[in-house]
Amino acid sequence: MIATDGTGFSAMQPTDANTVAASLPQEIPLYLKKQQFPDGQIVDSLDKISTRFFFTSVDGATRQTAAYIDPDDVALQKEGVRMHLSGLGTGLGWPMYLTVRDVDAAKAQINAFNERVKAELPTTGLPQVTTISAPIQGDPSQTRSMSRPMWIAPGCRSSVTRSAKRSTRTPMYSAIAGTP
Repeated sequence: MIATDGTGFSAMQPTDANTVAASLPQEIPLYLKKQQFPDGQIVDSLDKISTRFFFTSVDGATRQTAAYIDPDDVALQKEGVRMHLSGLGTGLGWPMYLTVRDVDAAKAQINAFNERVKAELPTTGLPQVTTISAPIQGDPSQTRSMSRPMWIAPGCRSSVTRSAKRSTRTPMYSAIAGTP
């Protein structure tokens, strides 16, 4: 932003937008799905679900951050209680089911999971994001990624409709505006 008082302009710092945006989350790496969900996305307990959340950033690097499940974004369905495993600060998430028939029991497991995540977070600063594969060299927009995301996490730009019976989400392919 440049400001003026009518006689002069504020100082401007040149910024390389590509460098600034390079580590922004873009999509979920499907090839890490087995590591994220060792027993599949329909589970009887959240104990085996990783407390880390994997994502591919704009620069093509695969990164990880803390996982999170919103206890208020659950719905009882025929498979069990539907919820979304999200990455803190990413806007990305995976749908999953907990095979219990009681929403309160599911929320108790979710709260225990989130406490386990919280206990593993760094003691200072923001949730730690670490790189687990190198960025793509060159222009990442010219490289097709091996991964495709499944869903946008709660609170992000997505088409979400809720009723007393179910919660549905529109599948998205990117958290970056303009990408279908």
